[in-house]
Amino acid sequence: MPGYGCVGPGSTCTVGMDQTCNDSPIISSIRGRCVPNGRCVCGSFGMSTTSGKCL
Repeated sequence: MPGYGCVGPGSTCTVGMDQTCNDSPIISSIRGRCVPNGRCVCGSFGMSTTSGKCL
């Protein structure tokens, strides 16, 4: 998806709950957003290649 940063695989997060895109559960800031099909769109922090969630 050009212009959206990194986009992970489907069923990675819960739509409407962007915090489910954080790779680390102890990070309180939102590192990306969850879009339809349960994909994480990550910003400048990048994406974990193992989990498909935002670093």
